[in-house]
Amino acid sequence: MSQSYPQSDGPAESGLPSGDNPQGAQTPTPGTDAGRGGAGSGGRGPVNPGRLGFLPPGGGGGGGSTPPTLYVLDHLLLAQYLPVADQGALDRVQEAIREAGLPIDATVTRSPDEVTPVDNLTGVLAGLRDELWMTRIVLVPTDPGYQIDAQRVLAEIRRVAPGTAAGLALDHVLTPSGGTWGGIGGTWGGIGGTWGGIGGTWGGIGGTWGGIGTPAEYAVPGRGGRMPVHVAMAKPSRSKPVRGRRRPVVALPDTGIGKHPWFDGDPSVTVGASFRGVRIGGTNADLGDGVSDPLLGFLGALAGHGTFVAGIVRQSCPEASILSIPVMTLDGVAVESEVHTALVLLLLRHVDSALAKNPDGIVDVLSLSLGYYPDPTDDPQEEHRFRLLFRRYCEWGVVVCAGSGNDATRHPFYPAAFADTNDPDPSHFPVPLLAVGALNPGCRTTALFSNVGSWVRYLRCGASIVSTVPTTFRGGAQATQVGIGPVASVRSTIDPEDYTSGFGVWSGTSFSTPIVAADAARGLLVATDLDVLDQKAQCVRADAARAAVAETAS
Repeated sequence: MSQSYPQSDGPAESGLPSGDNPQGAQTPTPGTDAGRGGAGSGGRGPVNPGRLGFLPPGGGGGGGSTPPTLYVLDHLLLAQYLPVADQGALDRVQEAIREAGLPIDATVTRSPDEVTPVDNLTGVLAGLRDELWMTRIVLVPTDPGYQIDAQRVLAEIRRVAPGTAAGLALDHVLTPSGGTWGGIGGTWGGIGGTWGGIGGTWGGIGGTWGGIGTPAEYAVPGRGGRMPVHVAMAKPSRSKPVRGRRRPVVALPDTGIGKHPWFDGDPSVTVGASFRGVRIGGTNADLGDGVSDPLLGFLGALAGHGTFVAGIVRQSCPEASILSIPVMTLDGVAVESEVHTALVLLLLRHVDSALAKNPDGIVDVLSLSLGYYPDPTDDPQEEHRFRLLFRRYCEWGVVVCAGSGNDATRHPFYPAAFADTNDPDPSHFPVPLLAVGALNPGCRTTALFSNVGSWVRYLRCGASIVSTVPTTFRGGAQATQVGIGPVASVRSTIDPEDYTSGFGVWSGTSFSTPIVAADAARGLLVATDLDVLDQKAQCVRADAARAAVAETAS
């Protein structure tokens, strides 16, 4: 997921081209390697480049584009907690693979620092772990010439051992927009192929962006795309907390938070967390210069995304504390197994703190600016477990907000679509989370890129939003003109990738979502019992906060 000219958060956020493939790029077949950038094979950590695949959507309707399902080619997910002492489930998977005649070893890698603390949980915490955990299985070829495709492996396991396959699923790739490999209705050009890109390819100096008048317009600098700006505004002031009362905590699983005077040295801002010594999340991708391709100097397509989201929360509810959980790369890739594990650990930390009446680990609002489109072959048990995770968050008094996606489609984008109250499937129990779409500036019209559906019940401005960007970001793109001669200072046009001002403009439902999260946090501020940490009190407060967030039907 490479190129990162100044662009928006969707067609918007994806940082990759959209449009309807005007350049005639070839669409790869299901399971082909999906490109450059992304995420790791093996234990916890990023996936190696070129190990991502996708499946075309398998139907559905409702209009709009048809985004693909992205997944990791050499991963499967097992809907079970698999301690080292219990290899039975893994052995059954391996037996099915051999029965299918596939030259593959199925392995599970666990880092030593997470084994004992997670294995030794008891009581309520152990019950939640066993109910929600997803174990990542890594597929390793025993034949060096064999190309692994998890979707085909899963199909073979279903053929020879349907009982074993019942708890298995693909390891999806979550992105802020969902349609990362083509954006709004576009298609990926294949390995080495060209991107039709935001309605057309960038023409260089003097070139033009295509896609004006389409949802891809929001990716154009000056029309909502990512670009630096100057803001003559002081850091939002925070009222002093009432003695003995804590502040509401907003958790942001994202790229992290980079250097910025609004956050540097602020004790109310935390990046990363741990549960009984086990790290929650990964590397803070927003530290550094934001460059994902050092040879060409391109900023990552989603570099600064987490910092931008955090700045929106700080502007909208400066009294809230911010907990950033890094789960996404500079290019906007977040692997489901990594995100799911981080969110389960974060929930266990929250519940553990509630049971101990310890405010240090409490989370009041969870704001999710990422998701995926499921494939019809996804196992219901896996979806049930992901759905159940957010249901448990709500049952433990956490307000959950999720972006609806930026692909101008009615196709359900999860986890936001778990809020669908019109789902006809009786096995899909409702989750009281807040699914958020995007409005244009002025909040009179819905942004053209915003996904819609019965599940999208909250709308906030998500186009041409101004917020914080790490001051260390300086990409390879330069000013188009630099003055020369005997002048007192350097004269130039705007450098499109110089973010030393610390502020930028961006668009996407990623940025309407934290506004709703901040609305919920403000609703919690009026509660007089914010320091009461038992489950019942937290749920009553969460219900009141959700009720205080005004719905806007899409």
